Amino acid sequence: MWLPRDSEAILGEKASLPVRILTGVRQCGKTSLLTHLAPRGWSVVNLDDFQLRALANRDPALFLQLHPLPAVIDEIQYAPALFPEIKRRVDLWRSGRRAGKKAEMPQVWASGSNQVLLDRTVKESLAGRASYFTLHTLSAGELARGIPGFRLDTLFIRGGWPELYLDPPLEPFGYLNDHVRTYVEKDIVMSAGIQKVDTFTNVLGLLAARTGTLLNASSLSQECGVAVSTILEWVGVLERTHVLVR
Repeated sequence: MWLPRDSEAILGEKASLPVRILTGVRQCGKTSLLTHLAPRGWSVVNLDDFQLRALANRDPALFLQLHPLPAVIDEIQYAPALFPEIKRRVDLWRSGRRAGKKAEMPQVWASGSNQVLLDRTVKESLAGRASYFTLHTLSAGELARGIPGFRLDTLFIRGGWPELYLDPPLEPFGYLNDHVRTYVEKDIVMSAGIQKVDTFTNVLGLLAARTGTLLNASSLSQECGVAVSTILEWVGVLERTHVLVR
């Protein structure tokens, strides 16, 4: 079952830049959307696979020989060694085009759920060669169009997570607790170098309870016993990783 996304029209347009990078929180449907839109015959690679990730970092040229462009590459932030090789191929294609040579654009459609790692690796390597897009969880409008009999109150229990609608027996509280443990406590905490993990997750819960209100960093600081500057730094990390929006 495919749930149509509002972003399809934007991502499906022909862009002048060879690399398109789709960011967003884990499990919001980035890979599904890219593979749904990619033309038939493209390579599709997921770098959550440790063997593929190791090869991409050890020998990026061989990796792209085995998984030739054009390609969809999931979780590309885990293979920073790929970026110089992609840059080299894009620059060679551009040089050939200026010289009048006809060759297929070396397209890469990539996804990344860890914006902290992406900021460190992709933006500097692929400046002027990549377009960036953000995908959020399913909106009320997308759910109303795609799920027969959808009720708005369901959104407050299941959120916009595609898996919770495509597999209704899944229990939402367990699913979301697993999401916090795997994505927030591992990916975000480790990549951002956060030391006080328990306090960080406590602040996350307090922020969730304050959804729709004014952010009062001083109040959070007093409740958790950490400096206001630390609260604001953590809020910034959660923003960059699409966990919250100010």
